[in-house]
Amino acid sequence: MARHVRAEKIEGVKRPVVAVGNDYPAGHLHATHAHRRSQLLFAELGTMLVETQHGTWMVPTHQGMWIPGGVRHSIAMLSQVATRSVYLDKRAARGMPRQCEVVGVSPLLRQLLILAVNLPSEYDPRSRAGRIMSLLIDEIRLAPALPLSLPCPGDVRLASSGRRRRTRSICGAGRWA
Repeated sequence: MARHVRAEKIEGVKRPVVAVGNDYPAGHLHATHAHRRSQLLFAELGTMLVETQHGTWMVPTHQGMWIPGGVRHSIAMLSQVATRSVYLDKRAARGMPRQCEVVGVSPLLRQLLILAVNLPSEYDPRSRAGRIMSLLIDEIRLAPALPLSLPCPGDVRLASSGRRRRTRSICGAGRWA
């Protein structure tokens, strides 16, 4: 069971898929970081803003964010947030998108994500837990991309200005000009 732990603590587990569930207060910020594994970040409760050098994505309640392995990203919690994430190794993520995107989460995928964080991290691949994790991979592959992104401008000065303005707006210290 992996609840209220940092992903780094379980990324080394020798399973194709591992799950983590965490709860965060409004305003919490995960500074820029990356994971070795690809991540499906699911908002069971609340809304998040995920930012990379390529854009910004709004992740509303009951939707997910696909983040390929190695992509540096930050996450701002715009409200109280409960996340349920699964991390896929390279083999499990083969053929999945190579760019970040918000994805629709079906009722089945939602329930699998909620269930997964209560399973042992070192599950037997032939057990019920292993079959649940395999089904999770199948369902992630079927998740449709949603148009909830704001691409970063190509000009470095505009991109930097846009990031500062979004940060001030999110934190309540400023407004969009």
